[in-house]
Amino acid sequence: TASELVSKLSLFTSALQPVLFPALATTLVCDPPRAARLFDRGVRATTVVVIPVTLCVVAFAHEGLRLWLGPEFAREGAQVLQWLAIATFVNACAALPYNALQGAARADLPAKLHLVEVPLYLATLYLFATRWGLLGVALAWTLRMLVDALALLVLARPVLPDAGPALWRAARVCVGTVVGLG
Repeated sequence: TASELVSKLSLFTSALQPVLFPALATTLVCDPPRAARLFDRGVRATTVVVIPVTLCVVAFAHEGLRLWLGPEFAREGAQVLQWLAIATFVNACAALPYNALQGAARADLPAKLHLVEVPLYLATLYLFATRWGLLGVALAWTLRMLVDALALLVLARPVLPDAGPALWRAARVCVGTVVGLG
């Protein structure tokens, strides 16, 4: 249920990326400063649109689940919903450097990153799930999303040479959201 609810947070990202991707892909080579501005606007737009929704989900997770599915479900599922909402926001931020890498014909970098992440995530998932149950699964997923986003931002640095401040801002937003809302 929590996963289904937070999947709706991805709607903005799903709408933004098909527009941003071709613009980034065409400007990365011929106009790097413009590509940096587009990336920065994508970071800002994602933050402005998705953070308020994420904040509402985190703030009202318990009450919303209690009204919708009852107090027992709310007691067991509110924290899971909160962490999955945070992870979904971080993943929305990760879509930007991911698309920049794809647009720069460096699809190999995210692929290699994900291959490295799989065993680490599975180990973390097992440890967290056995220790904290379903909440541990949500925590492991959030940690994976954060590591993925930060790594993608680092990997995107060479293909977005003029976007240093925007990349740094995106990293701060991701970490700040996890720490601040978590």
